[in-house]
Amino acid sequence: NSFDYWEYNSEFDPTRCPIYYIPTMRVDRRASEDDMRMLWLKLDQIAAKRTDRKGIVQTISFLRQGDVVRSSRFAAHMLVNAQGEAPTRMLEQFYRSGPGTILVSPSVGAGYDFAGTAAEWQFICKLPFPPPSKILKARTEDDKEYPYYLTMNKFCQIVGRLMRSKGDRGESFIADEHC
Repeated sequence: NSFDYWEYNSEFDPTRCPIYYIPTMRVDRRASEDDMRMLWLKLDQIAAKRTDRKGIVQTISFLRQGDVVRSSRFAAHMLVNAQGEAPTRMLEQFYRSGPGTILVSPSVGAGYDFAGTAAEWQFICKLPFPPPSKILKARTEDDKEYPYYLTMNKFCQIVGRLMRSKGDRGESFIADEHC
């Protein structure tokens, strides 16, 4: 198979949507709650400088969502959705909330818009690697890069939640050393 590769400039100003990689630790299922202290410290440092706007913590899993709320000094400003519960009510509350509110959820990485001042920063707890499965294993045998493609595709979706138009601004932070 042959193909042509075309690259186009973005219509979005990259200075309005920076992605900051802050190597802090490798975040995976082997990391215990105690191991995660440095990650939550980094999150609190970022949140402390952004109390004038709303933010999102993309937890990727409900396990990490609980860790964030238990560990953050900003827990009183956080909104969460329960596992198995649609995030609809929580999102309505978040959209109506004022500056300093932080949405903590694994459920809003794709399909939701946080345009304008709905959210202007986000902390991505970990790279969204696909969970192991027989199908993933079979596809990876054919293409060793396949899981990384899925991960980066989802990562791009997460980062794009904040930038819905040219006038938006949205900082994204990731501290997972897998990056």
